[in-house]
Amino acid sequence: MKIYLKHIKVLAIRLAYILLALQFTRLFFFISNASKYSDTSLSEIIWAFIVGIRFDIVSVGIFNSVFILLSIFPYKKIGKPIYQTFLKVLFLTVNSLLLLSNLLDSEYFKFSHKRSTIDVFSLINGDDFKDMIMSYISSYWFIFIILIILISLISYFYPKVEDKEWEEKGNFFLIKQSLLILSVSAITFAGIRGFDYKPITITSAADFASPKTVSLVLIGILKQNC
Repeated sequence: MKIYLKHIKVLAIRLAYILLALQFTRLFFFISNASKYSDTSLSEIIWAFIVGIRFDIVSVGIFNSVFILLSIFPYKKIGKPIYQTFLKVLFLTVNSLLLLSNLLDSEYFKFSHKRSTIDVFSLINGDDFKDMIMSYISSYWFIFIILIILISLISYFYPKVEDKEWEEKGNFFLIKQSLLILSVSAITFAGIRGFDYKPITITSAADFASPKTVSLVLIGILKQNC
C-alpha cells in the first residue's frame, strides 16, 4: 500500500506541473494582450489569476482523465519502465495540446477579441485546416518555441516512480486499494465538477471575476467566445 500511495503522490506532482504551466500561459496571454486590460485594476488582474486556478483544475481534470485513470489503475506492475514510459508519452502529448491552445489564443485574441475553442475546432474537418496550421507555424513560430521549452521542462522534472511491485496481497489489501481508488476518483470528479449544487461551467467565470477579466480566467478547455 505504501508503494501505491507513492504513485498517488507522484500523480499529484505531475498534475501540479501542468497547473503551473497553465499559469505561465495565462501570464503570457496577459502580457500579449496587456492593452486590452489597461482600464482594469491590479487587484482584478491578480484575482483573475487566483480564480483561474479553479478553472485550470477543471481543464486539467478533463484533459488528463484517461491519464489519471491509468495512473491509479490496480495493476501490480504499474511501476515498470515500459508502462511508465507510455504514461509519460500520453501525459506530454495531451498537455502539449492544452498548452498550445492557450498560447495560440494569446495571438488569436488580439484580432478576434474572443477565445478560439469553437472557431478552431469547427475547422478541423475543413479543407483549409492543413494550410491554417502551416500558416500558424510560420507566423507564430515563437509560440511553438515557447511550447517546446515548456514541454521540455515538464519532461525533465517529470517525477519517476520506483520499479517495485506491491508488497501486500490478499482480500484486505484489495479492499484498501479499492477504497483508495474510489477516493482519488471522487476527488478528481469534485475537482472537475466543483462542490456547488450546479457543476462549474464557462459562464461560472462571470460569478467569480469581473466581466473585463473573464477572458483571462478562462484558459484551457473551458472557454468560448468572450
